[in-house]
Formats: sequence, structure tokens, C-alpha cells
Amino acid sequence: MRLRAIEKSYGFKLESPRDSEGHGGSYSAFALALVIAHELTGKRPVRAGVWSDEGDATTPFEREMRAIEERQAQYQREREWLNKPNDDQEEWREIARLSGRT
Repeated sequence: MRLRAIEKSYGFKLESPRDSEGHGGSYSAFALALVIAHELTGKRPVRAGVWSDEGDATTPFEREMRAIEERQAQYQREREWLNKPNDDQEEWREIARLSGRT
């Protein structure tokens, strides 16, 4: 398949002529994808609604780093809780000690 770039007064036009293999539909799809990508490049996405609980102007990278740090802190707290000694009788021993029974 062939694809031709033809110069026009408004810019360039991609043309996919008919040949024995067809009319070049995949090239047309590719051209449309290029146009859409060009339109989206450099534009900031527009979002409506509340996106930040902080109330400050943080970047997506900063918000993601904060979320990672929060997950790390939560993981550390869980590890500390799981690694503490499993002594269910500690409170009873303290009661016995305070009552003079030990």
C-alpha cells in the first residue's frame, strides 16, 4: 500500500490511492490518529469537580508521591502491629500485680 502526502493551501493532505490491495483504510485511521494526537499534545486536560482535598495547587506527580508515602506509612504501621508480641495475658498479670497476688 502507498500513502502520498500532497501539499495543499491549508497544509498537507495524506492520500491513500486505490490499488490491487485495497484503498488504504489503515492509513486513513493512522492519519486520523495523528490529527487527534496533534490536537491533544500540549493541552492540559480539563477536569470538572473536586480533585484535591488539600485545597492547594499540587501537580499530579506530587499527589501520587503523597499517596505513595501514605501507603508506605500505613504498611509500616501494619508491620509494627503484626510484629508485636502476642501476649493476651499482659492485662491480667498487671491486675494481679496491683492486687498483690504476684
